[in-house]
Amino acid sequence: MHALTEHQVRRSFLNCSKGEANGLALPKDFGTLDWAGLELLGWRDPKAPLRGYLVVETEERPLGIAVRAADTRMSSRTAAMCLLCQTTHAGDAVSLFTARRTGEAGRSGNTVGTYMCADLGCAQRVRTEIPPWLQDRTRPRWSPSGPRSCGNGCGGSSTPSGDEVLAATAQAARAEESTGSDTGGSPARRPRSISPPAADMASTNTAEP
Repeated sequence: MHALTEHQVRRSFLNCSKGEANGLALPKDFGTLDWAGLELLGWRDPKAPLRGYLVVETEERPLGIAVRAADTRMSSRTAAMCLLCQTTHAGDAVSLFTARRTGEAGRSGNTVGTYMCADLGCAQRVRTEIPPWLQDRTRPRWSPSGPRSCGNGCGGSSTPSGDEVLAATAQAARAEESTGSDTGGSPARRPRSISPPAADMASTNTAEP
């Protein structure tokens, strides 16, 4: 983001009145923010704990949205994901936020909502460095005739996923039906079920980290 002034931030809000925008509390570190390191500006109102604000920069001008957190929190024993930055937290670190719609709909009390980081600190998390083990990870392709090398030295020895098995099965079935229709109208044979070795079935249906 480019550096914004206090005036620009207050004028950016779409779903609150000028009086509400002028009365909201800005982040305590507003004067020292590293704007170049932000994808968006998000914070909770220190004077009104349930209120929060998001400001994003567009090509035309900054746009701000006032949000309100739910009165209750999820249990810390469960896992939850922020749908804005897609970071997984303990449940109590994610909150349901609602925003009043603009125009007549908002004046009638209509709102929209989604789950976000409870502290609205998504800007610090979307730029989290990807671990080297995940950067270097490559996944080989799989076909009905067996695994193929991905071309990056992986050797093609990985167990196929369930989706890959289904896609390969459908491809083989289409090819077999096409072959049957090209041989004088003889009926196409029923495709055989294609599956990985039985010893690897458990890992096939297991979600990868």
